[in-house]
Amino acid sequence: MTAGDELRKRRIALGKTQQEVADEVFVTRQTISKWELGKSEPDFISAELLRKALQLPTPKKEAVWMKQPKNWLGLVVFGIMFLPFRMGWVQIKKYQQYSVVRFVIVPTVIVLYALYMYSLKVEVFYVVLAVTIIAYMGTSYYFQQREE
Repeated sequence: MTAGDELRKRRIALGKTQQEVADEVFVTRQTISKWELGKSEPDFISAELLRKALQLPTPKKEAVWMKQPKNWLGLVVFGIMFLPFRMGWVQIKKYQQYSVVRFVIVPTVIVLYALYMYSLKVEVFYVVLAVTIIAYMGTSYYFQQREE
């Protein structure tokens, strides 16, 4: 039995129509029909309202607790992995007054970042790369002109 079948069975057992349930969950009757047919699933808020409307038991909290250590571990690993990048950025900011840092080292870092980004999302790579380089070069040129 699918989740949609269980929703329909519970709704009928309570003697409610799809429209009555939809009014309690603040969705359309067609949405309730889609959930019952398994064509879509409710979002978190709608699922909570649906649970209350159909008087379903609260899910156990253990499943959420089991996911937390994975998320925590991911945050720690992510933080440690990118700490060298953050430290490098601090050092670059310290020596940014030198032209070699502005026009050689930072663009090299941007290119390396862009190559990393290219491996993740090809669709937006070129747009983000162009905007990043143009913005960086433009601001660097502007501040260099102000200093002279």
